[in-house]
Amino acid sequence: MGDWMSGIVSFLRAMAGKVIVPQIEKKFKQFERMCQQVRSTQHATLFRKIRHCAGSQFGRDHHFSQIKSLNDFRRQIPIATYDYYHPYVKRVTEGDIEAMFPRGEKILMYTLTSGTTDIPKLIPVTSTWFQEYRQGWMVWGVRAFTDHHPLFYSKLAGIAGNWDMRRTPTDLPCGMASGLSARLQHPLVRMMYVIPASIFEIDDVDAKYYASLRSSVPEPAGLFLTATPATVVNFAKLADRWKETLIRDIADGTISPDFAIPEPVRQEILRKQGKPRPERARELASIVEKTGRLYPKDFWNLELVACWLGGTVGTYAQHIPLYYGQVAKRDIGLLCSEGRFTIPIDDDTPAGVLEIASHYYEFIPEAEIHSPSPTILEAHELEVGQRYFILMTTASGLYRYNIVDVMRCTGFFYETPILEFLHKGQRVADMEGEKISEYQLVKGVEEIVGKLGVPIAGFTALPVRPEETSDRVASAPYYAILIEEQDLPGADQARAFLRELDRWLIERNPMYQGKRSDLYVGPPRLVRIPSGTWARFDAEQVKTRGVSEDHYKHPCLLLDDQLLAAIPRVEEITIS
Repeated sequence: MGDWMSGIVSFLRAMAGKVIVPQIEKKFKQFERMCQQVRSTQHATLFRKIRHCAGSQFGRDHHFSQIKSLNDFRRQIPIATYDYYHPYVKRVTEGDIEAMFPRGEKILMYTLTSGTTDIPKLIPVTSTWFQEYRQGWMVWGVRAFTDHHPLFYSKLAGIAGNWDMRRTPTDLPCGMASGLSARLQHPLVRMMYVIPASIFEIDDVDAKYYASLRSSVPEPAGLFLTATPATVVNFAKLADRWKETLIRDIADGTISPDFAIPEPVRQEILRKQGKPRPERARELASIVEKTGRLYPKDFWNLELVACWLGGTVGTYAQHIPLYYGQVAKRDIGLLCSEGRFTIPIDDDTPAGVLEIASHYYEFIPEAEIHSPSPTILEAHELEVGQRYFILMTTASGLYRYNIVDVMRCTGFFYETPILEFLHKGQRVADMEGEKISEYQLVKGVEEIVGKLGVPIAGFTALPVRPEETSDRVASAPYYAILIEEQDLPGADQARAFLRELDRWLIERNPMYQGKRSDLYVGPPRLVRIPSGTWARFDAEQVKTRGVSEDHYKHPCLLLDDQLLAAIPRVEEITIS
């Protein structure tokens, strides 16, 4: 970065405490006032969206002009999943904007789902939706920065998804909204970030990571922000793997030709980091000489790591201190292709305040999801400790949309519920009535990893029902826990892990306890698989689904009985 640019950045940081901080703190106070009037705020949000799209084909088909009350809304519009909206979305992608939106509404792009289906679903990103999305990030950022004031004077590092992964028939991009947000940041805000937004559009994963590292390792970043903690961990591991190349490039002001970085992106990085920095290179080399590693905890001045901390990716988050030190961690909130739904306001918790200003929400108690007439609750009617499926109405043209996510209410912020994402509703295994959820498995493994001190970063559980043959009676069905061999190298350690997991599930799942006692379900088994298997599996899933690796979540429970035969194994270990 040139001296004049550094001077501007220094001036902005100096102004932050005097001018910027008081101004942006008003943003959170506005949100706080809304949270004190959640019912009226939610109703205003709902009817604003109904009025906005009343003239669309969807609005006419569902008689939006006649909706005057919440009861009218629920009577006119059914609870639905994506299939219900697909015909309308298809028309929009072909150029018929008024199928879902008023004339003049601008479609910026389409987000791609990263759920459990094989075929990506497209969600329209309207200018209205995008403005709401950015406002949600603003509220999150205001709270995070005011809680961690050094960030106002720090450089920031973040990795976002690719916003242009494919195109619609009308040549609009499809991808991740985080990438578009990075692209459209205000230039003054963009100057604070050390990783150029153009890097997020690189298809080659190694090239994308190396370009991100080459841009950020030379700088004393105070914040690292991305979606999944798997990316946080992988970023640190790759910094160490490529440490010699990074140190040499920083010393010489070059970028290694070994990575397929597009030439325009390469030149953009060199404009900012092309000046040889031998002193910084010597500092990094000294770190390696002293520690044997090159991890962010040593080369950055970290104040905060921001990513998902709970749900099915929580096991990765446990490993953040190993690579980033005892740094504060804050969840970025429940974000998916449909929008932002929660805003965490405290460190070290996956729970966040419902983002009531952008979307309208309804909730169905978990036990009633398959009822023909389930109880429908509004945000202020939730109960602490209870679990719910969430329905949303958004500026993407989705109404009473069931994303099949299970949430738990952990408390209230004034009148507004604080929610924690647990798991996708369809990821529940039920071979003999034991009903084990992905969430239960993740929490069990998290606790056991901490108790035993084993370095398990990723796993997948598979329900297995052995076949009965003419010469062999089938044994009881069981859960196979697939773990890479380096994570549990010792047989005794592996058996201890299995015993603890079995005990954990018995103590916390009465249905599993009953089926284990009656021998309908056998004890879990550990299947060791070759190192690197999950990286290859996840890369293939990202490619097959057409989604971004930055938002992809490794599945911790799969109901695919063919996967066990398809994945190479090192050995199988049983409790006895």
